[in-house]
Formats: sequence, C-alpha cells, structure tokens
Amino acid sequence: MAGVPEYANVVGADETPDGRIVITFDVPVAVAGVEYLPGELLAWNGTALSSFSFDPAWPPGMQMRDFSLTLPVGAIPDGAFVSGVPLTVSQAAGGNLTLAWGAACAGPAIDFEIYEGTIGSYYSHEALFCTTNSQTSATFTPSAGSRYYLVVPRTAQREGSYGQDSQGFERPAGDGSCAIQQVLACP
Repeated sequence: MAGVPEYANVVGADETPDGRIVITFDVPVAVAGVEYLPGELLAWNGTALSSFSFDPAWPPGMQMRDFSLTLPVGAIPDGAFVSGVPLTVSQAAGGNLTLAWGAACAGPAIDFEIYEGTIGSYYSHEALFCTTNSQTSATFTPSAGSRYYLVVPRTAQREGSYGQDSQGFERPAGDGSCAIQQVLACP
C-alpha cells in the first residue's frame, strides 16, 4: 500500500465518517519522502497516505493501538440506570402499539431502531425497524404472542446500547442487528 515498507505493521485502524481509512504503525515509517512516527494517525484516501493527526508531545517510543474515531452512541433512558424520559408503551387504535421515549444519553444519536423479542425467551430480539426517521415515538402492529421491545439509539454508522438487564449488565445485540454496536456508559 502506497510504498509502505514491509517491516512496518499496522497496529491500529478505523474509518472516518467520510470513508477514509485511518491507520497507525508500530515503527517510524518513511513514505514518499515523509517520515511518520508511531502514535501519528495517517489517513489513506485510496491512493496516498497523509497525516491525519499528530501530537508532538506523544512519547517517541510509544505506539498507539486500538483507537476509535467514532463517538459512542449512548443509551435510551430506562428509569433505573439511565436518567431521562424512559420508554413507554401504550395501546393505539386497531390493536397497534405506540412506543415513546426520550433522547439518548450522551453520544451523537441521530436516529433510533426498534427490536422485538418474545417474552420468556429473552435476548431473542430481532430488528423490527432500523430507523424511526429520527422520531422519538413509533406506532405499529405488534407480532402475535407476548412480546418485548427495545429502542436503541444510532448514528449513521453505529448503534448504541440495548439497555441493561435488572442486574445492570448490558443486553447483547440482537440477531440481524441494524448496525455495528458501540456502547458508551451514560453519566
């Protein structure tokens, strides 16, 4: 890739919202006459590397690993672990349900997803809607049987928390997730 020497190892990578790949190496690397140091983030635009971020105070012998460029998404208020207006369920006309909730804590959530599962078979939730078009409520016809619903905040690239169980443990992502999950503990 772009004249990177074979001895250099990529030790961290992520993608920016505009699609550039950002990487960092384990050793100093000279590419096209420019030396890049461990801890310096480099952007790959598909044809060339360029400096993405450099901290002159970064210790010269230290590597940067496992970084993330995307902000964690947050969680929907639940009335127990996350403060704010929690999810409510009400019956609507024609046997429909209306879910309503408050804004996600922390993070840059711009939209929401709704997952549906079977009561008694917890963690069976599957994507019902991958978007609510940024609305904090949704009315729909529920599936037959005893069901539970989870509302998950999301950004364009990531989804946030599915909420916590009664012991405070993070619920796992559902089958057929709408996006890659990235969770931020709410203050």
